[in-house]
Amino acid sequence: MEIRCPHCQVEVPADDINIGKGMAHCKPCNQVIDICHSGLESEDLALVEKPESSRVESYVTPDEMGFILPPLGFRGITLFFLLFTIVWNVSTWLGFIATLKSGDLGGTFFQVPFLGVGAITFCIFLYLLKAEVAILINRDEISLSRTILGKSFNKLCRYGDLEDVSMVECYRKNHVPVYGIGLKFKTGRQIKFGSTLKEAEKQWILSEVLRFWKG
Repeated sequence: MEIRCPHCQVEVPADDINIGKGMAHCKPCNQVIDICHSGLESEDLALVEKPESSRVESYVTPDEMGFILPPLGFRGITLFFLLFTIVWNVSTWLGFIATLKSGDLGGTFFQVPFLGVGAITFCIFLYLLKAEVAILINRDEISLSRTILGKSFNKLCRYGDLEDVSMVECYRKNHVPVYGIGLKFKTGRQIKFGSTLKEAEKQWILSEVLRFWKG
């Protein structure tokens, strides 16, 4: 990604650009440049190339762009949730059945919240395994659609209300933040997606959205 410093007009080397944080450091004038709010023209935001191994489908026109993020499948964090779900649910259901057979009403009710946690972890596993995410941006509206097992969940926002495009924290894994692409709106609403993508894919999509927004 190539950026020209708006202060001294010197081109900032790629090593001094952190697209994940939306920042760049110009060493000649020692200025920190906010990529999202610096007023840089679209030609100053050179595209990050799409990784060759990426399975994300995309299209970009002057007035519309879209990305389809395929299900993660049995990879990465999906395998973690699969193992966690199996261990958690087997142990909690065995405990629930044991207290039910013993007639320990208090112990039975005590197990219910743990069964709920097991159901939630299974839903997360199923989402990672099967969910397809589609983001569509045009000059009128921005829509995010999550589809799992034939059921779609949609979020729609006005393009004119868009006020920020950057990497944002989506959740924490072992107390370490996991980032995705965030679109923030004047209404206070926010769209987040792409947390399961590889870092190179996040940078590519973020650069595309930034160019479209700045264009």
